[in-house]
Order: sequence, then structure tokens, then C-alpha cells
Amino acid sequence: MAFRDLSKAERVALATQAIAERRSLIERWSDLQLPDALPWQRRASIVGPLLGDCDSVADLGCGVMLLRPFLRPGTRYVPVDIVARDEETVVVDLNQQPLPKLDVDGWAVVGLLEYLYDVPALFRALTGTVVTTYNPVDLSDRPRAENAWVNSYDTEGLEAVFAATGWRVVVRETLGAQRIWKLTR
Repeated sequence: MAFRDLSKAERVALATQAIAERRSLIERWSDLQLPDALPWQRRASIVGPLLGDCDSVADLGCGVMLLRPFLRPGTRYVPVDIVARDEETVVVDLNQQPLPKLDVDGWAVVGLLEYLYDVPALFRALTGTVVTTYNPVDLSDRPRAENAWVNSYDTEGLEAVFAATGWRVVVRETLGAQRIWKLTR
């Protein structure tokens, strides 16, 4: 049975166990299909143009690769996820492994931060231009454990992480209960 088809109590129980073990809940992502991800298409349509000055983009937590068609034509796209989405996917569990060295000048970190235990470590490893999203607690009252979210930043707290790891916010947008940031060093 797919994670999304489980009852709220079952999702919370799985997430709570994974959090206690500080592991990624791979079950949350292993069966992701395009119809499930279509609500995220609007977000991808905003993120893509923000990476328009990049010649190559790594899409961390690429899912069904909704971002790809919204990138500038000719942009080299590098899908990265916790499970293989196709033969090109760089597979890495960022809760267990360091960010791999990738020859890119842009990073899309979209719909991923909520699932990471050590967000500062990721931002210390990134270079170039970053566009990231997050559902901060000051905008979103969505149940975090029910969604398998492992952290609870507010906007100010996450922007403090950006600053502490050497990033400067150049764009901040709001899309519903999410923030979208473009960052540079």
C-alpha cells in the first residue's frame, strides 16, 4: 500500500518511528507517480525561471522531475533523489550520505528540506545559485509528522540557517503556505 493511501495514524506512526531512528522514510517516495505530484507543478513553474542564469541544475529530491520543462532551454539537468526515477538519477539519501560532487552551477532544493535532519550541513555543501522551498511553521499548520516532515523551522529560523552557512537571500516569494527563496553566496 502506498504511503499516501495509509490512514493518518499509520502515516504518523511510520514517520515517528523513522524520526526516532533518524532515517529517511523511503516508503514516502518509492511509489511517487506523476498524478500525485501534479499539485507541485505551480511551484516548479516559479522555481525554474529563478534558475534561469544557470547552465546546469541539480534537482535535489527531483521526484517526477516536474522542474525540468521549466528550466531555460539548453540547461543541463541532473536529477537527484533518494530512489531512482530513471537511468540518469543520481541516487543519494541526504540523511545518510554527503551531497555528491556534481558539476553544476545551480541547485533546486524543492520540497526537500522538510525531510532533512541536518539542513545546515546541506547548505554548507552547496555552491553557486540555490533555489529552495519550505513550509515554515509561521505559514503552514499542516501536520508535520503526518507528512513525514522531520523539522520545524519558521521563516526567520531558516533564514538564519542560510546566513550562518554563507548564503544571502536575493528573492523571497510566498506560494500558499510555502516560501520560495533564491540564494547566492
